[in-house]
Amino acid sequence: MNLGIGRIAVVVALVVGGVAVLAAGFEAPASTPAAPGSHSSPSPSARPSSRPTPTPAPRKTGVKIAVFNGTSSTGIAAQVQQTLQADGYVPAQPATNSPVTPINRTVVYYRNDAAAAQNHADAQFIATKYFKGAKVAQLGVSFTDLAKGATVAIVLGQDYAAAGA
Repeated sequence: MNLGIGRIAVVVALVVGGVAVLAAGFEAPASTPAAPGSHSSPSPSARPSSRPTPTPAPRKTGVKIAVFNGTSSTGIAAQVQQTLQADGYVPAQPATNSPVTPINRTVVYYRNDAAAAQNHADAQFIATKYFKGAKVAQLGVSFTDLAKGATVAIVLGQDYAAAGA
């Protein structure tokens, strides 16, 4: 192979590679208005703006709750419901025992419906403020009938009872 042709091939490869890297590193504008009378469509490499959806602020009152006791400690669900109600939360039903016991760790569930993002923010706030270390999770299908009307359901676990609830 001729040394001159080899150099040209290396330079061409570097230029093509550099253009590809630069093109991938810069995002095309989300949409560019077409000139009047133009029938062009956006280029296939144009990507829509990927702005993150803002997390809703938690509602600190008015959230409909259901409280379940997943422990052998008597009356703690009613106590928690009274505390939350005094702070502006709305009981969707009377406090009751969890159908499954014992529950080791307290879980704050949120309903996955049209307002799921808001419900998640509310559940996260409740978990952080009232139940340090509680897990936040989506309310499962089997549990939705038990927590009718509630957007947040709290299942108290042994960790809460042991903390001197």
